[in-house]
Amino acid sequence: MHGNFNAFLAAPIADVTLAGANALVWYQSSADSRRAFCGTCGARVLKDVTPAGRWLVSAGLIDGPTDKRIIRNLWAPSKPDWYDLPRMPA
Repeated sequence: MHGNFNAFLAAPIADVTLAGANALVWYQSSADSRRAFCGTCGARVLKDVTPAGRWLVSAGLIDGPTDKRIIRNLWAPSKPDWYDLPRMPA
């Protein structure tokens, strides 16, 4: 889907405010989740994890500081050889 790494922030749906939500195009990617893309450029915006009641928001879309840190790398064993993963907190 991305071709390399991508960072997401998980948040309860009620805690997320979207600007331009009318530009989103939704795709039902599985029985339990759907994904939103920008209808203009096709960029991935978020994933709705319906049973969990949270959205995974593409971190690059967040304005301002987040005070968040990486807590987990998914799919690390299948990463390309052209970059190193950040060290995880102990």
